Amino acid sequence: TSMKKLVSTLSMIVVSLSLSAQIEWNVKAGVGMSNLASMDKMTSIFSYKAGVGMDIPLHKHWAIQPTLYYSPKGAKFEAYYGGEQIYEGEFKYRLHYLELPILAAYKIEVEQTAILVLKAGPYLATGLSAKCSVKTPTCNDFHQTFKENLFAEDGKYDEISYLNGEHTPLNTKKFQRLDMGIEAGVDLLVNHFMIGVEIAFGLTPLSNNLMNKKPKNIGGYLMFGYQF
Repeated sequence: TSMKKLVSTLSMIVVSLSLSAQIEWNVKAGVGMSNLASMDKMTSIFSYKAGVGMDIPLHKHWAIQPTLYYSPKGAKFEAYYGGEQIYEGEFKYRLHYLELPILAAYKIEVEQTAILVLKAGPYLATGLSAKCSVKTPTCNDFHQTFKENLFAEDGKYDEISYLNGEHTPLNTKKFQRLDMGIEAGVDLLVNHFMIGVEIAFGLTPLSNNLMNKKPKNIGGYLMFGYQF
């Protein structure tokens, strides 16, 4: 497919650049918030990501920065759950991805030991698992994670989950496993230690019909790292 060809081409570019340049390795981790854009019912949830990356210099100021992240994302929303008795509940999607941003970075020397890095570029991600859970505070704090991996199968949610008080079923088709988008950020690198912020905007819908919408992943993170 065209997506697989794109992934293969980007991988070949990174490998060829890394063979001809002085690579610096780094480890990064960040905490922040994620949500699903275009969904009125959704609100943000706590998210994080962690990974290993490379800094591949192209020029005095320019570099390519691929990083492989483990990156959980998602969102939460209010709906209803129950059999004979229906309760208001907080539903949460937790989407686990393996993510590869490949960013172009421009470096500005602020001081002798401090470098400001401006970066932006595409990311590709593949879904590992997608789970939905429900919590009903008014029913003894009942909590349950539904069995379905929504990247692999449709969501039935015990067939007793509803979008509204009129018993409209909360059923979903399986989610799109492949995600692609744009990432941008700013880092400050001081004596090998880095701190920065990153934002990511998905371009491919998680689903073509989730509550009559086409949601896309969005997120923002405060990042920390060390460059070897």
